[in-house]
Amino acid sequence: MPGDVVVLEAGDAVPADCRLVETHEISVNNAALTGESDAVGPTGQPVAAGPVLQARNGVFMGTDAVAGSAKAVVFATGAATEFGRIFRLTAAAPRQKTPGFQRGDDVGLAAVASVRGQAA
Repeated sequence: MPGDVVVLEAGDAVPADCRLVETHEISVNNAALTGESDAVGPTGQPVAAGPVLQARNGVFMGTDAVAGSAKAVVFATGAATEFGRIFRLTAAAPRQKTPGFQRGDDVGLAAVASVRGQAA
């Protein structure tokens, strides 16, 4: 629930998008969200306005605390989170067959036509 205070410790999954208000050597694995291979060390200090995912005082649903601890205030849950935004973007994207699947369909149609031609 936005406004709730969350206490994070190493091993915890981040339950919502949150702003850190207190940190104790916290390190967060954002790989599921950003693809970063290394854990990052966010800060509990206020930061300048900018893109949400680049905010050094943010932790996000779907990521994990891998070291340290922190207190954070929830600002988004469910579909309002960054994961929710990514889901909406991918759900709205047009469905297209990749070239490999298209070639597979073409080969399948050619095989059916060949079998039909041999049966006649």
